[in-house]
Amino acid sequence: MHPESIWPPPFPFPPSPSRAWNPEEKLYLSKLVFWRLDQADTLTLSAGEIGWLIDKLATPKAVKRFQRVRDYEVTNSNTEITYIDWLDRVLSGYASFIEILNRRISTAEGERYQIYQTLQDIVTRSYRKHFNTYPSKDKREDLVAKLFLAIVENYFYDNNLEQWLWRTTQNIISSSERRSMESEESELDDEIYYGPSPGLSGQDWLAYRIQHDEIIEAIHRIRHQRYRIVLLLLYLYDLNNTELAAFFGVSVEQVTTWKSRARKSLRAIYRST
Repeated sequence: MHPESIWPPPFPFPPSPSRAWNPEEKLYLSKLVFWRLDQADTLTLSAGEIGWLIDKLATPKAVKRFQRVRDYEVTNSNTEITYIDWLDRVLSGYASFIEILNRRISTAEGERYQIYQTLQDIVTRSYRKHFNTYPSKDKREDLVAKLFLAIVENYFYDNNLEQWLWRTTQNIISSSERRSMESEESELDDEIYYGPSPGLSGQDWLAYRIQHDEIIEAIHRIRHQRYRIVLLLLYLYDLNNTELAAFFGVSVEQVTTWKSRARKSLRAIYRST
């Protein structure tokens, strides 16, 4: 158990969104996360899931998100919230998201991840509402890919997931129709983070982070949306071939082909940089 004196912080926290976090600030955030998880006995997360979340929160983008939420609360409900208040929301929402992400259902094609079916349903209904017609299979898969990437990169778990998905889908469809995805793609590809490997410290940890960030940057540069998703599911959630097939609702042979091509694309880009 971490002591109660861990908050308030011993230095200005969170850091300004105008700069990157230093190691001391990241370490303090990790202590905060574990402390709050200790206080909430109902929240259960794996070490990898916690590491991924800490890296996602230790960014200027996450600080900007906290500041927007804080300003919104003051303006709309005259309530001042602290970083701890926001962090508790994020942890609760993240635990719920992980539960939803791992939920599976049985379909005529076999077992698959419910989240993928949900994304397909939201994309199909939003597209039909927008264009008064159903999307083609390729178009639907392209929109689902963009929506999944938006979840990984932009969703901070502090608001209702379903509402966020509908709103984001509408934005993606509108942007796609206008053929002006540049600004949105910049947002979607802003930053992806992965949990640190347990037990690493000092120079080993730094070397790991440098190599990992280079790999993630290479994934960003892959143009094929589905290959990017396959690689993200491999690196972020460590899914095996069977789990990948269940996520996409395709055969293991098909997903094995996608994974092979995705890794080939990643190797080519990684080596070129």
